[in-house]
Amino acid sequence: MKIKITILFTFLLIANLQANPPVMKETKVLENKNPVVIEQPIIPEKNIEKEINSNPTVDNEEVSDPSIDLIQKAFNKEDEIVATKETFYSKNKIFKINVREAMTSTVEIPSYEVIKNIVVGDESSFIVEKLEDNIFMIFPQLVNKDTSITLITESKRIYPFYVKSISFESKDLPDLVFRIKDSNKYEYSSNQNTIQKIVSTKNNNEPIDFLEEVELDPSKMNWNYKMKGNKEIAPFRVWNDGLFTYLDFNGKDKKNAVLAYKVVDKVDTHVNVRWSGNIMIIETVGDLTLRSGDKYTCIRLQK
Repeated sequence: MKIKITILFTFLLIANLQANPPVMKETKVLENKNPVVIEQPIIPEKNIEKEINSNPTVDNEEVSDPSIDLIQKAFNKEDEIVATKETFYSKNKIFKINVREAMTSTVEIPSYEVIKNIVVGDESSFIVEKLEDNIFMIFPQLVNKDTSITLITESKRIYPFYVKSISFESKDLPDLVFRIKDSNKYEYSSNQNTIQKIVSTKNNNEPIDFLEEVELDPSKMNWNYKMKGNKEIAPFRVWNDGLFTYLDFNGKDKKNAVLAYKVVDKVDTHVNVRWSGNIMIIETVGDLTLRSGDKYTCIRLQK
């Protein structure tokens, strides 16, 4: 009975579906009445060959960098560049030197000197290096700086310097070479028309300087002396230049045998003396007395 009812229900369901098939709902697509239009930029076609020619590679392009133009225009003002300076030593003088960025300055003191110590005030801004016994160089690392440099030589002489670093834009030229000479180290030739720079000596009379002849005004020379006394210690000739007196022993070595004194109020007084070869240089002018043991010679300046 139950089976019959189930079969009957199934049959009726199938018949209903055939009579009334299911209707599919229609899906509507909504249209946008105000569509958004996105404009795309028009990209022109590139002329690749033209672009390459107008924009060469970096390797072929000359790049001008103003930061590397460090040429000092002051050097172009004169046909003959004067960037050296010469001066004479004085114990009360401070030597002023201008140095420039990207350049070294070389300083030369008298050739008989040997630099023992160099004292630099500002070592962070200036490089100072000894090159030879009497030569050193200065290299500035910063611009618009100044410092002091002090040389102490083996002869215990002191050379003080004031050093200033200038820029390549400066109108002043740097002192590329700076020489200090000793104005007192000279000897006179027999013809009285020239003056020769003394050849300084050290061990075994080995020359360490050079002869340099310069013109001399003979009117500054005074040869008017008279001598009296022992001929063995008497010089061959005597003269003065208004500052020092020179005694030429004509090849005789009297360096350790003769002492010199200046006569002051008829009393022999000690004077400063140094030698250049066989020439005694007395740092005064006036009447003199030479002594060697019991021997003596009187040298009198004639008025």
